[in-house]
Amino acid sequence: MHIGFLTPEYPHERVQYSAGIGTSLKNLIDSLIKLDCRVSVFVYNQPFFDFIEEDRITLHLISNQNKGAFGWYKNRKDINKYVQYFITTEKIDILEVPDWTGISAFMKFSCPVVMRLHGSDGFFCYLEQRKQKIKNWFLEKKALSSSDALISPNKFTLDTTRSVFGLSDHQKVKIINLGLDLSFFNDPEFESFEPFTICCIGTIIRKKGVFTLPSIFEEVIRLLPNVRFFFIGNDSPDVFSGSESTWSLLEKEFSQPVLEKVTYLGKIDYSEVSSHLKKANLCVFPSKAETTGMVTLEAMAMGKAVITSNEDWSAEIIENGVNGFRLDPTDYLNFAKVAVEILSDREMAIQLGKEARKIIEEEFDALITASKNKSFYLELKRL
Repeated sequence: MHIGFLTPEYPHERVQYSAGIGTSLKNLIDSLIKLDCRVSVFVYNQPFFDFIEEDRITLHLISNQNKGAFGWYKNRKDINKYVQYFITTEKIDILEVPDWTGISAFMKFSCPVVMRLHGSDGFFCYLEQRKQKIKNWFLEKKALSSSDALISPNKFTLDTTRSVFGLSDHQKVKIINLGLDLSFFNDPEFESFEPFTICCIGTIIRKKGVFTLPSIFEEVIRLLPNVRFFFIGNDSPDVFSGSESTWSLLEKEFSQPVLEKVTYLGKIDYSEVSSHLKKANLCVFPSKAETTGMVTLEAMAMGKAVITSNEDWSAEIIENGVNGFRLDPTDYLNFAKVAVEILSDREMAIQLGKEARKIIEEEFDALITASKNKSFYLELKRL
């Protein structure tokens, strides 16, 4: 079976940018190759054209050639023409597209198109209570409506997307968990961590709830003065203030005693993530807006105790008090209290980590989720 993926990001040295979408796609694609599939990846918004063949994966880098008022439309038509050529000549059976920005709006292909809900602009605007631009809403709705099927990582993302865009209940859908390549997280050392360390990993951006952390950390060090805090992740602009750096804004929110205990490691290579996670006693993810928190899954795969926000995205991952905690990060006193309880109770941290690893192995192993994806692709191919 030959599967095509249209995506704005993919983790490769020749690709301009990659984050969560790219990581989750690579986990899926690597596992599909093991299931005897052939894959073509079309990465748009690149500064140059390129064509790379590696094993059973063909990587196409597509440059934007059109500027001006209708550049967005011309670019879509150019991408459409380019991808369709390879659908025809390379006999691609299924094309998967992302929901973000509705890139597939106004595109027509000769094979079935399945859209994966990574989280659209409309989805995140709704969760963050921001107004979405009409043009963006229109493009995303058109792309969603014209897809032959949708794949969602959970029921929450599917239901929210349907509600935001007024989608039909009759569209073919499938809920399939994100997959993790456990070979990157294959050595959880449940009892080996640096005591009293809290790690927050992920893009430094407002929607991840990072601005709730200064108050939480202030209370944590009041209760447990020897705690240290580590941040790992790419800095990003802040849409609310217009600042080029969310981290620079966040630094100003920390009191001097907290700031002295904070280390920001910046963005690190994906292959190094597990080694840093191993050191953490506790990982916190106060995110307000997520589909499924990829970094939360990665921390759980390493057998870490985790605290997430109590937003709906975490309900299908975390069973409160069993494999982690779901708490309101704006209730900083309670959030800090539970964090200190975990940090102060070694056996509690170890048990939470073991249960976290268990659910990842059972429900989020990339080979398991890739097999479900392949079955759904085959079902669509037969339509």
